[in-house]
Amino acid sequence: MFYDDEPSSPDNCLTVAGTSNLLQIRTQFDGEWEEPAGVQVRVRGKTSDIAGVKAQEVAWKMDKTPPRTVVTIESHTYLIHTINRTGGVINVGKESANSDRWLYSVNALISIDQLT
Repeated sequence: MFYDDEPSSPDNCLTVAGTSNLLQIRTQFDGEWEEPAGVQVRVRGKTSDIAGVKAQEVAWKMDKTPPRTVVTIESHTYLIHTINRTGGVINVGKESANSDRWLYSVNALISIDQLT
């Protein structure tokens, strides 16, 4: 799994990148706007089957993440309030005309706070 910068190898990998946020809702308590962060998980695979199955798995895991989940990445702890996919799994097609590798993507909005 990589963040923002996808290397040329391995053939099968996931890359997470930010996408546009969505000014979505106003809280009842203080009238502040909530702006969930946009995130894209790009799945690359040696075959369409490999990439497609993994992309469906990513989508399923996003859908099954319970509200208010705490995760730790390296030395930082985050509270994931919600993850909401913005659509289905997208078959992007082959990486390039000369490539045998396939690309799929899953896009979501995530409401998250860094705790430490």
